[in-house]
Amino acid sequence: MSALFRKLLVLGLPVTALLGGAQSTVDRPATQALAPVLAPLPAAPSPRDGTPAEVAELRQAAEQGDAEAQTWLGSMCYLGEGVAQDLRQARFWFGRAARQGDPEAQAKLGAMCYMGEGGPKDAAEALRWLRQSAAKDNAYAQGCLGLMYAVGDGVAKDGVAACALLLRAVAGGDEQAAQSLRLLQRQLTPAQVEEGRRRAAGAGTR
Repeated sequence: MSALFRKLLVLGLPVTALLGGAQSTVDRPATQALAPVLAPLPAAPSPRDGTPAEVAELRQAAEQGDAEAQTWLGSMCYLGEGVAQDLRQARFWFGRAARQGDPEAQAKLGAMCYMGEGGPKDAAEALRWLRQSAAKDNAYAQGCLGLMYAVGDGVAKDGVAACALLLRAVAGGDEQAAQSLRLLQRQLTPAQVEEGRRRAAGAGTR
């Protein structure tokens, strides 16, 4: 596969709307914080720079069952980069890759299921895919799950579980999760924060 498609797109996580400074906002609808926003990696070439032959190569690989190609194609369909924007197709390709165990696709599919993008909103399916991805140490999925636990949307509200998941997301390099974690910790007791750290160290979150 062309190197062009190995540097495509990732889901960003706008989280600051969820946990707002001194005034607690943990009861806000999580949809404000979990909206999946696809953004290019720094210095990544645009898929618009790809030739039609490269796009055709990627699509062929996806259709032949290559999970990585399916994930890239899903990202392109989500953004409308290199192909026509089509959220249903994005969800379709993420779904195919997710069922093959691709953690990035599982995270993106979970976010789309949660938001009802490209198909019906389905919190149960969102939770299923985000959990599978988080168990494979996908930081984005861990951050999404942490936010779901923080607000109790789709799962029972659990600040300790949220703290543990956000800690794992931070350890995985999710910078926005770090900001959310700082805000969340202000709303927890020292004992809850310590328990969150203990669970994160043992990967003992649900």
